[in-house]
Amino acid sequence: HVEPSTGKLGFVKRKSHDLVFIDRCLLGEEPLNAVLKALPEAPVWRRIQSFVKRIKIEYSPADETVTLLLWSPIVPQARDLEELVESLPRTKSLFVWSRGPEPQGPFPGSVSHGGRRLFPVPEAFFETQPPLYFARPGVFTQANWEINLQIMAFLRTLASEAPRVLDVHSGMGNFLLPLVPLVEEALGVDTDIGAIRDGRYTAEHLGLSGKVRFEKLSATEILVETWKAAEKYPLIILDPPRGGCRELMRYLPDVASDRLIYVSCDPPTLARDLKLLLDSGFELERLWAFDMFPQTYHLEAVALLKRK
Repeated sequence: HVEPSTGKLGFVKRKSHDLVFIDRCLLGEEPLNAVLKALPEAPVWRRIQSFVKRIKIEYSPADETVTLLLWSPIVPQARDLEELVESLPRTKSLFVWSRGPEPQGPFPGSVSHGGRRLFPVPEAFFETQPPLYFARPGVFTQANWEINLQIMAFLRTLASEAPRVLDVHSGMGNFLLPLVPLVEEALGVDTDIGAIRDGRYTAEHLGLSGKVRFEKLSATEILVETWKAAEKYPLIILDPPRGGCRELMRYLPDVASDRLIYVSCDPPTLARDLKLLLDSGFELERLWAFDMFPQTYHLEAVALLKRK
């Protein structure tokens, strides 16, 4: 959050509206901290900071640059935004979220890949060199990319002999795209239009557009549509928000013909949903845990279920 009077950056104190000012993150990559330190001192920031409510500073690991996403009811002039990018170290681009489903940008407009962040993936996944994922600022990506790559590789071992795969919480294709070379047909759906467009962009870059589609639909909508069409998928991937996917249980058992891969960031809701799936005719074959956030109680769990 931005303090309007000073332009300082901080997090909201628990059970309060007061800001706890932050000038360094002990877990952040160094380019993030360089921007975090330099931003409040930039002359152009002092001109525009009174308009800005919040700011997100995001790291692009493949090219080691930073992108900024500003929340502002008034979009500053383009020349000020471009000057801000030029004044900050290792900063590639900037976006402004004022209204509508997507932010405005990038600033400057000539920046490569539409200002998207670049994420490296193993060469073993895809034939393109170098294989990259692309994500705009604000589109969800896993915070621990090294562990995320391990989960990607692990899911590839579970997707063998599945001609069709459906990812009902695909985002920008994080877990779906590594499976596409292994299957005949893939579909990813999400309600975030920015993530869907990034998925299509990455699929085209990787040469996978002919085998995978990304559509802006909710998980419930795609399951209902598939159920009405009397179609089934032999492999379905679930990666829901922390609240789980209890609302999908009405149609999910009728659409999943063989296997389910459930990726969860919250063990309690996973346990609740697994019980519902077991009662619906599935059995839990294996369960793994990935330490996505070391030294905390958070973990990422991957469950493989098969129809009895």
